[in-house]
Amino acid sequence: MATLRMQRKSYYARFRYTENGQQKQYTVPLRTNQKRQALSRLKAVNEAESDIRSGIIPKDANTRSNYFPWLNEKGTSEIYSLTLEEAIREYLEYCSIKGNRERTIERDSYCLNNLVKVLGKKFHIDKLTTENIETFKKYFKDKKTNNGRNIDLAKIRAFVNWLIRHKKLFKDNPPIIEMVKAENKPISYLSEPDFDKIMESESQNKFYKQVFTFYRATGCRLSEPFLGDVERHGDNLWLVIYPDVSKTGIPREILLTEKQADFIKEMKERRDPNTKLRHYTKNFSRHFKIVCREIGKEDLHFHNLRDTFAVMKYLETKDIYRVMKELGHTSLKMTVKYANLRLSKVASDFPSLSMNSTNEK
Repeated sequence: MATLRMQRKSYYARFRYTENGQQKQYTVPLRTNQKRQALSRLKAVNEAESDIRSGIIPKDANTRSNYFPWLNEKGTSEIYSLTLEEAIREYLEYCSIKGNRERTIERDSYCLNNLVKVLGKKFHIDKLTTENIETFKKYFKDKKTNNGRNIDLAKIRAFVNWLIRHKKLFKDNPPIIEMVKAENKPISYLSEPDFDKIMESESQNKFYKQVFTFYRATGCRLSEPFLGDVERHGDNLWLVIYPDVSKTGIPREILLTEKQADFIKEMKERRDPNTKLRHYTKNFSRHFKIVCREIGKEDLHFHNLRDTFAVMKYLETKDIYRVMKELGHTSLKMTVKYANLRLSKVASDFPSLSMNSTNEK
């Protein structure tokens, strides 16, 4: 908060700040000896304090006149404009200071860089309009699914809200960010006969077949075996994913067999420590895509092994709450889609599970 100072028969606004560990002061001449007018101008300086500290208003005395109207001949103000690249960098730093998880910040960065692809690094962020957002939607219309575009738009909306709150931009005409119509795609999964075909394929070696089997049997997300710890509690082995690395920010536990625990160890040992995790696991997705094309299921992706786990678990238990817990979902709304499948169709796709269910009855 700036304070009022009188020097040489004229008022000044002054506040102190710390930069690189050193205490400094920022002084703005108010160019009046009338206290009432000085207090009015002091209020304007205090309202701009966050912009001064963040660098929107340069601390260089020669450029302050571009912001405070009483300091220039025209009597107008002009905010120093951040580029899109600079604004994104500041926003990600803000998210980090706020305590957002590293993986969340990585996703924010990826989505916002898609905006950079459309508008350019040097785009002046204060010029952002609804039309720019519509241009973004059109650019990615044939490059992303509607759900994919909505993920980007949600991140952009959070970024724009930050600009409004912390940079005081778009006061009169904020850009409107509307989601595109979401796609209600049917759940894709691997039937038991199709998975058997994958296991019989000669294009995949034993290791990759074990990878596919592991993820189908555990419902793990792609990175979880590498981010979690295998722990023994009593007679059981668990893969424990702690909140700091969990996608949802809540702890997750996955019951393992001895064989599955050993295989997690093998997957970790096979990874070159110099290879980023996403590059290593990308090979899993690539090999899965190859074999899916081979069996005529080219529309499937690696994540569908997790869907397959969920479908099998619901067919086996008829307990959607248990499926929600084992998938690590935070709400039933995310899981209930598996209960809406036609059970007769699912049962025919997993004959061994259907047979077990019949025998139990």
